[in-house]
Amino acid sequence: LLWPAASVERAVARATGQRIHPCVACGVMAGAAGRTLDLAGALLVAAPAAERYRASGGFCLGHAARSPALLGPEPRSVVLATARTRVARQLWELDEAVRKSSWSVRYEPRGPETRAWIDALVLVHGDQVRSAKLLTPEPRERVAAA
Repeated sequence: LLWPAASVERAVARATGQRIHPCVACGVMAGAAGRTLDLAGALLVAAPAAERYRASGGFCLGHAARSPALLGPEPRSVVLATARTRVARQLWELDEAVRKSSWSVRYEPRGPETRAWIDALVLVHGDQVRSAKLLTPEPRERVAAA
């Protein structure tokens, strides 16, 4: 009644920490990302849509890196140019944050570069970083109780 290899596969998967069945949520998210890239490819051919995409900041770097294989030449150039621009700006802001942490410029007012490290995380990993526990401070009650 039982296929012996199936129990061996389950045992190996459990021992190595692998999933036996693919995660349904991951499958849904991958499908949604694929449909979004299809829509972007169709819309970014038009100049007004490309301008709105550039103004929005575009995709995170993970999706921008995966998108060229799925997009036509015009949308691909818009996505990659926007990603290059965002990376260059982010590098400048990180450099500026480091420069302003120097003692010699301590009197210069701080600006948006103080958030550069958070913006860099969002650029690389996407907006889900904003809701990560990494960026959420512990409530004082919990810290005091520990």
